[in-house]
Amino acid sequence: MAEKLVAFRTSALAEKLSEIQNRINSKIFEVSDRVDNQIKSYNFIEEILAYGEHICELALADFGIRLHDVAKDLDFDHPEINHFFSSFMIDDRKLIQFLKLCSLAETNNLTDLMPIFSKCMTKSIFPDIKTSLHILKNQQQFIRLFKNKEDRTRLRSSKTVRPIELSVSAKKLSGIWDNVTSLEVYTRFGNYYKDQIEKVTKRADVYKQLRLESMCAEILGSIQEFGVFEESYYGFQRISITIAAIVLAKMHNYTLDLSQCIKVPSSNFAGYDFIEGQPLCFVPGATSNSWTAVQKNQSDFTYMPMAYPLHTLEMPSRINKIVAHLEAFPEADGKPIFDQFIVVVPGIGHTWDVDGKFWIFDTFGKKQHFPFLINAKLALDTILIKEKYITPVLLGEKDGKIYFIGFWE
Repeated sequence: MAEKLVAFRTSALAEKLSEIQNRINSKIFEVSDRVDNQIKSYNFIEEILAYGEHICELALADFGIRLHDVAKDLDFDHPEINHFFSSFMIDDRKLIQFLKLCSLAETNNLTDLMPIFSKCMTKSIFPDIKTSLHILKNQQQFIRLFKNKEDRTRLRSSKTVRPIELSVSAKKLSGIWDNVTSLEVYTRFGNYYKDQIEKVTKRADVYKQLRLESMCAEILGSIQEFGVFEESYYGFQRISITIAAIVLAKMHNYTLDLSQCIKVPSSNFAGYDFIEGQPLCFVPGATSNSWTAVQKNQSDFTYMPMAYPLHTLEMPSRINKIVAHLEAFPEADGKPIFDQFIVVVPGIGHTWDVDGKFWIFDTFGKKQHFPFLINAKLALDTILIKEKYITPVLLGEKDGKIYFIGFWE
């Protein structure tokens, strides 16, 4: 009886989220008439590469070497290539002239003067050299612009698993919990933020007409407080990882208690005991010699969502198809549009350790040991996903901003 109950519960959740994903899927693959592409201008990039690494080093020292090394690996045909270089706030005209000057200085053997001259010019061309260096070092924020798939894979693989901190104010947490019932509102080409802003603005206008200025200001402030973003990216709507984790918990029928702590009902995992290995216990039956197997009572768990880089999980075929589409996106001239793919997993928090050793029981009741907590967490989350006790969501990251894509299957 317990096994039938488990099958019903897990399939009911999986089927509900699968139906939502079926509706979302068509939007992900829809090709919009609206084009977000930027106008390409190759002058700046071509000059950097044309003069070569030596002249770039002579002109801009170590920064010139870094700039040249990055530039040669980028995809100049990517429609957003100018977006990367515009982040430096470079005076293109000065830079091109200075590279030419350095080339002439090299030809005329003016090597003693160039180091002094280049130091002054670098600050003139790059007003904030520290920021520019940080951009070059932090390649995570422009992975999509690398032309070789191997480079993108290598850079993405350096992303690590991390817990998602739900350290938001009680007001914000309860506001999200009460007002957002499903992540489906963040579907591509949706109007969630526009609708929210209109609703909030109308409420603020009412208070303004009543001359309740402080209440009007508080209502308008909630737009920023609850993370409302107007901008979209190729139709994909922005979302914070925190909001994604909170709403995903609600969709899994987790609960928000009076202390503003999200709890995971142990009944969600009925039929699978990952702590002791045996979900059933035996109690005396109706007769003195009989025993009855019943589901053990367990305390509810604390919610501990995790952010997994895509490469750390085994991709289902449907997710693989979606990612392949986003890596060759039609509206971006067949180029990648996201730097990273992040999987938000609505898991639980538990230590499972004895003397610094971590363990869980698998679905066969076998105890599995792990050297670190994060390994045990990954193993348990992988099992819960595979057995459809929980369903993650897939997010895309671009320039440090997060966008909702869809549900895991």
